[in-house]
Amino acid sequence: MLNPRPSATLYPTVPASSPAEFAQLRPGLWTWHAYDPAVKADLFSTGLALEQRVYIVDPIPLPAAEIAILSQAGPVAAIIIITNANHQRAALDYSDTFSAPVLAHSDVLKAVKPARPGDLSAITSRAGLEAIEIEGAVAGEIALHGTPILSGAGDRLRQLLRTDL
Repeated sequence: MLNPRPSATLYPTVPASSPAEFAQLRPGLWTWHAYDPAVKADLFSTGLALEQRVYIVDPIPLPAAEIAILSQAGPVAAIIIITNANHQRAALDYSDTFSAPVLAHSDVLKAVKPARPGDLSAITSRAGLEAIEIEGAVAGEIALHGTPILSGAGDRLRQLLRTDL
């Protein structure tokens, strides 16, 4: 299991003793979550198999057995995506372990300072995903949309974001 960085005290991390609950939702789509007592919430992560590689979104530590399941779909953590400044979690550990770039909104990259920052537009050209900025949320908050996730949901998401809730 990857352990959170001690230096990441500004960001919520899941204690190594907290086992992640792992599930495959469909071929090429996994989710895992664990309770973090520091923030009194379940933290969720996602794995997406796209273009014969596995993208990891908002990663929390995952045991080696589940990493092995992901690796059957392609190189694990070929790309790491952070969807907002509060979701660093184990992203830097995954980046170091798998020599993978960290993609995020520029505000998030400034806050997190990954050793391997990447251009968020790479997910559009490589995987057909679109990063949609969510205005009024936490700095650099994005939602991911694309055929691999939910076909046709982007227009609905944009409509909801334009509407006063």
